[in-house]
Amino acid sequence: MALSRQGLTVRVRISNVNDFTQSLDELSLEMVLAGFDPERSRPPLQSVQVAATSREPLDFQFALRPQLRDALGRLDRGEIERLPWTLQLIRDEDREISTAFGYLFAVPGQAGRFR
Repeated sequence: MALSRQGLTVRVRISNVNDFTQSLDELSLEMVLAGFDPERSRPPLQSVQVAATSREPLDFQFALRPQLRDALGRLDRGEIERLPWTLQLIRDEDREISTAFGYLFAVPGQAGRFR
């Protein structure tokens, strides 16, 4: 994840464990960070073709409400150690196809970057 004045960029890797190419259209990402209300990635919707047994990165852009920007700023400055997150990959605006969760940490020596 990378924070900028325009918002937050979240990079995810879409994996294909099948032995055939998989095409996914009209993808968006929903993010819950630090227990705040869910945020949906900004348009345009993403599309990707993932070759058999490989993976492809996709970048999703988010506008940030002030309280989320503040929480990420506190994490970046070391005032807090980590933030819980949940990501849901959504297809066709309402069909969840994958969910992941964990904790977000600041990347040492790289202001505004998180993993």
